[in-house]
Amino acid sequence: MKKLFTLLLLASATVTGAETESWSLSADGGEHWTPIAPDSTWHDLWEYPGNDLVWNADLVYTGGAVAPTVTSLTVEWETATTGADGADLPTRFALHQNTPNPFNPATRVRFDVPAPGGRVLLAVYDVSGRLVRTLVDGAVGPGIRNAVWDGRDDRGARVASGVYFCRLLAAGREESVRIVLLK
Repeated sequence: MKKLFTLLLLASATVTGAETESWSLSADGGEHWTPIAPDSTWHDLWEYPGNDLVWNADLVYTGGAVAPTVTSLTVEWETATTGADGADLPTRFALHQNTPNPFNPATRVRFDVPAPGGRVLLAVYDVSGRLVRTLVDGAVGPGIRNAVWDGRDDRGARVASGVYFCRLLAAGREESVRIVLLK
């Protein structure tokens, strides 16, 4: 059985006096490390899968600097186990209803990607059809995937309470679900 791991790191930190900062993630208890960016994007750990997730941040300080203060850190991940023939993989692109719905402050949108994978555009739109936030835009490997929307637009500003639509475009398919943000 081949194990496929996808990780999402959502983080914000206030770091005082740090000259450089590097983050890394290990799925095998720290034996192998994958560099990541604290930027709310999916990070794949295909090369060194495992079941023991460890996170690390290295900070290099300039003279007399104080220790950093981390204001929030959330690590979310999913695993999918598939056979060599891909039998356990989804058979078609599909978008599922977000959970929770209504939501505040964040919601998870699940979507399925069949083998061999493909280009996916997953985005949130307001009721007038304007793009609010792009969650996924690019090649995605096969499996059951999740994207998290934190109620912010592409510029990082919090959006107003209301009804939004999440739309999946992939392989000529288009699906959408209604999302409700309540503050």
